[in-house]
Amino acid sequence: MSNAEAEGVAARIEVVEGDVRRLPFPEAAFDVVLSNFVVHEVDTQQDREQMMSEMMRVLTPGGRLALVDFIFTSECVEILRRLDMHNVRRTRVGGSSFLLGTILMFGTFRIHLVTASKASPV
Repeated sequence: MSNAEAEGVAARIEVVEGDVRRLPFPEAAFDVVLSNFVVHEVDTQQDREQMMSEMMRVLTPGGRLALVDFIFTSECVEILRRLDMHNVRRTRVGGSSFLLGTILMFGTFRIHLVTASKASPV
């Protein structure tokens, strides 16, 4: 919230605590769902599948999903395709801005961005 206050948008922000496997929101509540370094915190493949399913559930038709992490991103792509998400892509995030992080992690991890969209009704 301190970042939102610094940017002058705190009045438009609501912080909601919840479990990524059971999101506390109704179906089709969001046009965009973002996950930033959460996937690696989810212990089992079954729980990651539940996470992807919940992310898809709360997306509006035509909504977009984006997640960034350093492990399990290939698995996320497979899950999202099984859930019939469209335009599922996985790309490596990198470049000179990630040089320090790469050095600190000794090149062990590669950060990837996974994007997908939910089908729109025909």
